This record gives sequence, structure tokens and C-alpha cells, in this order.
Amino acid sequence: MRSNGWRPSMPDDRLPPAIVLSSHLAAMGTIRCLGVAGIPVVNVHYADSDFAHVSRHVRQRIPSPHPEHDEDGFVETLIDAGRRFGRGLIIPANDATLGVVSRRKAELEPHHVVAADDWSIVERVIDKRHTYELAHRIGVPAPRTDTPATRADAERIAETFLFPCLVKPRVSHRYAELFRAKLARVHDRGELLHEYDRAAAEGIEVMIQEYIPGDDRQSYNYDAYRAHGGSIEYTAQKLRLAPPEFGLPRVVVSRAAPHLLEPARQLLDALGYSGYSCTEFKVDPRDGVAKLMEVNARVNRSVLHPLASGINFPAILYRDLMLGQPPDTPKPYPGRAYWIDLAGDVRYSVRGWRTEGLSWRDYLRPYTGRKVFAVGDGFDIMPFLKRSFGTLATRWRRVRGAVSGSGGGSDVAA
Repeated sequence: MRSNGWRPSMPDDRLPPAIVLSSHLAAMGTIRCLGVAGIPVVNVHYADSDFAHVSRHVRQRIPSPHPEHDEDGFVETLIDAGRRFGRGLIIPANDATLGVVSRRKAELEPHHVVAADDWSIVERVIDKRHTYELAHRIGVPAPRTDTPATRADAERIAETFLFPCLVKPRVSHRYAELFRAKLARVHDRGELLHEYDRAAAEGIEVMIQEYIPGDDRQSYNYDAYRAHGGSIEYTAQKLRLAPPEFGLPRVVVSRAAPHLLEPARQLLDALGYSGYSCTEFKVDPRDGVAKLMEVNARVNRSVLHPLASGINFPAILYRDLMLGQPPDTPKPYPGRAYWIDLAGDVRYSVRGWRTEGLSWRDYLRPYTGRKVFAVGDGFDIMPFLKRSFGTLATRWRRVRGAVSGSGGGSDVAA
């Protein structure tokens, strides 16, 4: 299960540590990018389903409280890490940790460098309502989006939308933890109000959004590191999602996407955003226009992918913020490169090979090209094993729970 295109390096212990927060796929990619660049890594982990902390690239592992269940305890853990390992670079790898370190940046900065923009900017990204409002205001194409404040608002909005449409959370990670889904597609007024009520009962604010049709291959990523008045950019096309259409990426390919550059730059300029981000678009087959899906103000799930093309965003971030080495624009690998979440791809390819409309050649092509695996790799196998055994254990608990009537656990990963 060896990826092409890179080899591990011994960490230089003379360097200050990179402190990666959380321990799922985005953290895994970040840890591996830092590790192959010889940067020592400390991982702060807190969830039962964590697996990235067992990577061979992690020098120190720190268990912590959940950042949203015990924010003060989480912040104290990070401050204590500064006492133990010295001033490091804090890299949040999910929205839960991003929100905390951005809000508490002033407390953390005496102890660490924080790779997160100010809360006045980050809040407008984490709360998707603000992102869409900004996009509409500055003319970046985006789906029609309305935000109900009350059930009466939801009833009124339901009368004005074409179906199917989407019920989406304003803050996505909390919704995913509860419902194990990114959103709900609804087909009539009754379903819309049911999904609104279900979210409202949990204190989750939602948006009603126009449904953009099209298969997984209409979705794109625009990755960028913006600093010193310039930007390093990388674009990629999503080929397969888990589950299809509304899921998380399971196969992504590097691809020039010039149609994304202007709207992505315009949006990040309007936000005043600096640092690394990933902006997601979907091309609307009805008019051929790329519509904004979301902005991630942190390392994203497939941050390892650009490494297969010769661009190491986490290492660029580290060298700029910790070593004062402004980035030079790298020369990307000229051919195609793939990112594959093996577990997700195998599961949904087997499940959907009759319905996804893909040939066996389509399924196998990414595995024969230049690639990186999201978790499993011949140089760093332990995270793959831990994730696999954890998934099997979760599914076994669900089966037992279904048989006994006691319910099952959740395997949602950020």
C-alpha cells in the first residue's frame, strides 16, 4: 500500500514542533506532510475514533479534553504543551479546534504561533451563512440560500423554494457529529419542516439552500496559501464521494481549473483572509458556472494530495510562520496525481458500482497512477490499522446494539 512520489525524513529535533490539533484525516495528511519534510510533530488528540496520533511521524502524543466540551481545559493543554516542548506552531485540523484557537488566540500567542486567522474572519467562514451572504454581496456565484430564524420563517421559505432543496447546518461539524451526515436533501414542504425541527431540537441553526444537480465529478477544490502579498495555488477535481453526491471525498485528482481562480481569489480577498485555505465549488450543469460550496479556513481532508504533485502546504506554512522563510512558488509535478481514501472508496465502490455509472477501468485508474493514500501507506501503516480495527469495532457494536435494542455508537470522523 505504498504511495508514489515521496519518502519519509528523520525529524530535525533542533526545530520547534508543529502541534497538530485533532487526529482524523485532515490531521493525518498534515502530520505526514510535516513528517516527510523533517519537521517534528506533536499531536493533540481527544476522540475515541482518533488514529493519526499513532503515525510514525508523531514524536509526542498529548490526550486532551474535547475542545467544545471543555474549552478551558483544551486551551490549558495547549499552554502546557508550550511549557513541555517549547514554543510551537499550532495547526488546527478541524473546525472544532479552529474555532477555539481562533477565539482564544490572544491567550495562546505568548506560548505558540497560531496558524489560524483572527476570529473576526474565521467566524465568517465557520458559520456558512456569513460566507454565502458575502458571496452574494460581491457577486461570487453561489446557490440561493435563506436562513430561517424561526419555524415560521422555515414555513415561509418552504413556499418559495423549488424541490428538491437542501437543509444545511450553518456550523457543519456539530450537525455531522449528531446526525452523521453533512446535510439533508428534502423533496417537499413536509420533509423540509421535519429536518428543520430535528435540527432545532438539538439547538442547531440551519439554512435552506438551492440544490445544485450534477454528479461527484462536478466538484472541485481550490487550495491556496496566501502570504506576503502572493499566493500558492492548487486545484483538484473530486471524482468520487462517500456517500455519492453529498458525502466526503474518497478519490480526488489534480487538475487545472482556471474557472475557479477568479471567484476564489475574489472571495478570499473580500474576507481579508491570509494563510492556508481550501475553497470548494460545484459546477452547475444547468449553466456551466462554478458555484461556491464552502470555504475551509484550515487544513482540509485531502491536504496530503498536493504533496503528490510536489506542493507541501503544511511545510510551506511551517517554514513561513516559524522559520521566517517566505515561500517560493513550487513547480508542481506535471502529470496527474490522485488522493485516495482507500477505506471509503472500497466500501462505496462495492456498494454503488451498479448505480454510479462508472466502469471498472474508472474505478481502477487512480490506483495505477501517481497517488497518495489518505491513511494507509507502506511507510506508515499503524494509522490505517487503528482506523480499520476501530471501524470494525464500531460496526460490531452497532450490530449488537440493533440485536439487543440498545442502539449503537457513532463513527463520524472530522
